[in-house]
Amino acid sequence: MGFVFVGLLAGTVVIEQVFNLPGLGSMLLNGVLTHDLPVVQGVVIVFAVVVVVVNLLVDLLAAALNPRLRRA
Repeated sequence: MGFVFVGLLAGTVVIEQVFNLPGLGSMLLNGVLTHDLPVVQGVVIVFAVVVVVVNLLVDLLAAALNPRLRRA
């Protein structure tokens, strides 16, 4: 489930450009095209934090549901 969410997050740049939607993906692409480094850094940090939090939640949920992981 975590990998699917990360894949969806990575696809936001493409989807937002194809359907001309405003969002973090289009902000990232505009920042790259205009060489706006603070915008690119900010969006990449937001994406990285979201990925880390989702992976942490998936690991905690897996440990809570699987008793064999709790003993390790």
